[in-house]
Amino acid sequence: MKKTINIQISFTGVIDIKNIESGSTLQIKLNSTIEDVLTTLGIKREHKKYIITIVNDEKRKQSYVLQDNDHLSLFLPIGGG
Repeated sequence: MKKTINIQISFTGVIDIKNIESGSTLQIKLNSTIEDVLTTLGIKREHKKYIITIVNDEKRKQSYVLQDNDHLSLFLPIGGG
């Protein structure tokens, strides 16, 4: 039985993720949520609430369980005026 899946991840330059580039493919554990991936990427708990998560062009909650070959996009809204 398969214990890992592959996802593609992309993010804007405003999100500071070390050791991977936007557009990379990640191998993650089967039944991982978006929140699990954010933790693995080193994103602090207090910062997670600001990140918008999109899977395959649909906005998803961080509790969403990722599937093999999903495309996860991370956005940090920026305001100003």
